[in-house]
Amino acid sequence: MLRYFFGKLDSENFIHLPQTEIAEALGLQKSHVSRAVKLLCDKRIIIKGPKTGRAITYRRVRFKVMRPLQNPDYAACFSTPCQ
Repeated sequence: MLRYFFGKLDSENFIHLPQTEIAEALGLQKSHVSRAVKLLCDKRIIIKGPKTGRAITYRRVRFKVMRPLQNPDYAACFSTPCQ
């Protein structure tokens, strides 16, 4: 479901994306979509926006790219699995 959201949403604009549309597109029950959307919002992966009528709008959260610290072991974690 996360791939579906990221394929539809951007980090600049709120997009109208009904949960029934998501459920139909992915072949899921609406209750499962609702639960997954709540989890994505709670984890701050997506943000709920203003309502348009009865529907809620969403957008992705903008992530900041951070530079690795000067610790070479920390920087190595980005290129190889950490132990």
